[in-house]
Amino acid sequence: MLSLALALVAQTTPTMPPVPVVTGTGVAYIATSGRTATPRLYDWGRPFSENRAAVGIEQRAHYISPTGQVLLSLAFPEAGNFRQGLAPVGHAVKLGYINPAGDWAIPMTFDVYPGAYEGKAEFREGLALAKKNGQFGYIRPDGTWAIKPRFRNAEPFRNGFARAQTADEQGLIDTEGQFVFTEGEVVGDVSENLFPVRTEGRIGYADTEGILRIPAKFTQAGTFQDGLAWAVEGGKLGYINPKGEWVIRPTFRPDPVVGGGNFTQGFAWAVRERAGQLETVFIARNGKVQFDRTFDFADDFTHGLAYFELGETMGLISTTGEVVWSATFAGTAY
Repeated sequence: MLSLALALVAQTTPTMPPVPVVTGTGVAYIATSGRTATPRLYDWGRPFSENRAAVGIEQRAHYISPTGQVLLSLAFPEAGNFRQGLAPVGHAVKLGYINPAGDWAIPMTFDVYPGAYEGKAEFREGLALAKKNGQFGYIRPDGTWAIKPRFRNAEPFRNGFARAQTADEQGLIDTEGQFVFTEGEVVGDVSENLFPVRTEGRIGYADTEGILRIPAKFTQAGTFQDGLAWAVEGGKLGYINPKGEWVIRPTFRPDPVVGGGNFTQGFAWAVRERAGQLETVFIARNGKVQFDRTFDFADDFTHGLAYFELGETMGLISTTGEVVWSATFAGTAY
């Protein structure tokens, strides 16, 4: 099935970029039409960002266009995606940043950390999370320190705030590097002016002024997206609005690894129990099951497609419920 798909190379750049799928023989990029968008498989591949994607070919990193044209070939084995005009590249120990022409914008002097090439080292809101001598800080696009490295752990900035931890404090910092919230354990990013925080074993939501807006009563909870956040109460998962009201009653089962699905492009995946068996479905914002399909596993929609697994098959489903691509399960998700 994959060999047939590879023959159907897209003739034009799709309106939405293709998505990477890990197959048994490499990474393929699939367009929303279901056609393979690039003429070959890759050793690894990242999602498209700023109209290009980082891929691996024979232990070297490259950047390709949505049709598979090689735009840049690097002398290094690792690369992240472009964001705000810069991309982290390097090897297993050190990284720097290049511009779209492939020239060094920031020298390769920073330490590599888990997730750096997978998105954590990308520039967001004018700052990038960087590590030096075992400590995290944040750099500007010119490579200078905006927030000097003093954190033992930290996350990228989202909506003006970032999670960070020193030997003495943990919580949210602002773009000046100052802690603005240290009450409880911050367990998610700021989104729609709210963030989840755990106190005494329960999760509620505080606003960016540090005021608890939704009482801490959930055992698990996610960040708000498109006005809804998944939350777990009494062992069941549902979706709340920024007032803490149930918009979708908690009738679903939380996933043991990631909790719940986020609403993207109008849909979220959810796990329900039927006749003693667990199955994954897609739901709309009214909580109703969509597409009349069930899966063993599914992921959030990205660029019009969502990954799924069912038995020995993996595939991509569109926002209309059509399976646009499928292949024998390779043992890994996209």
